[in-house]
Amino acid sequence: MKFLLATTDPQKLPVTVLSRCLQFNLKALSSAQLEKHLANVLASEEIEYEQQAVTYLAQAAQGSARDALSLLDQAIAHCGGKLSETEVAAMMNLVRSSQVLGLIHALLARDASALMDEMQALHDMGVDYGAVLSRLESELHQIALAKQFPGAYETNVCQDADYAALASLMSAEQIQLYYQMALVGKRDLPWAPDPRCGFEMTLIRMLSFTLDEAEQHRPITGSDEFNQDITPSAESSTHPERASLQEPRADYEVSASISQPAEAQAERQAINSVKPSAGAAKVEDWNQLVPQLRLTGLAEQLALHSSLEKGGEDHWIVRVDPAQTSLLGSQSESRLRERLQAEAGQGVRISIEASADPIETPFKRQQRDASAKLEQVKQDLKKDPMMNDIADTFGVDLEKAIIQPRD
Repeated sequence: MKFLLATTDPQKLPVTVLSRCLQFNLKALSSAQLEKHLANVLASEEIEYEQQAVTYLAQAAQGSARDALSLLDQAIAHCGGKLSETEVAAMMNLVRSSQVLGLIHALLARDASALMDEMQALHDMGVDYGAVLSRLESELHQIALAKQFPGAYETNVCQDADYAALASLMSAEQIQLYYQMALVGKRDLPWAPDPRCGFEMTLIRMLSFTLDEAEQHRPITGSDEFNQDITPSAESSTHPERASLQEPRADYEVSASISQPAEAQAERQAINSVKPSAGAAKVEDWNQLVPQLRLTGLAEQLALHSSLEKGGEDHWIVRVDPAQTSLLGSQSESRLRERLQAEAGQGVRISIEASADPIETPFKRQQRDASAKLEQVKQDLKKDPMMNDIADTFGVDLEKAIIQPRD
């Protein structure tokens, strides 16, 4: 006898049960797979349906076939045996794709009157404006797919004629601009006086900002691939009120960068900020130079346990304390050499090697300074009458007490 157990919360099962089970983790189904499954169910039951209604149900199920079938049962009962887009959207309190596409058409036509009518219609429905902006982002995503990958998805909704038509009317930059504005608008929705105000200001912003003709058709080359500037429309010269709206454009510039670790970025910025010294052959005080190098991690430790000497007019030698030679031969050595090269200039050769004898280093100086400071604090405490009274009252030996000076 075999038992088949199914759950969405396996962590709630006792460990003694899980240890005796062969587990299969089932991944969520895609919306396209759920649409196909629901269509097969409807066909076998001989129930008429509109494709967009099935799309709504599949998207709402979020990858769960069980939830999709439950929603399908509710939709069949609600629609009286025939699934229509309007009825299903009303049942789930959704904004229909045709309504969101109407907003996009009004924006592209720069028709403020039509845009206001569409917004008023949404207000009359009592919609969730955050959900409308999410739907707008989804539709722009489908338009972007139709723009960049025409014919790539045989069963995807982006093959619909409406998306293909909008993709032909919009540039890739314009799609990204609207998408970014929708994201920022939804993010700032809680800070608006009310949701309707935040939603309408987002669409007005989309209506006010545009790309000039030259920018829309400019080929992307070189560094522009990772940093595309969104240029305000030339209409700003003839419409001063739009020019004022176009000034704060930093929030809506479409840009991307290759992510790097925070430590690497900090070191790269430090290298760019270090300028070659005028007297490259002159070795400055090493204790003062180390903090200026802005090193971190092991590279900083290598510098703190080293000393710098002049090996010639164009040669700097970094001697590493014999007790810290384990820091050599690692990435920290190359980072220290790179930073020193930026400080000394390209004409100076940098050598990093272990010292045969103990040497004076910034770390040893810091230790001496800290010990001297701690000793001074102890002496000051011994001379303080109030502190002596407190120590006598509580039986504290100031000689054995743990005392840390404050910076």
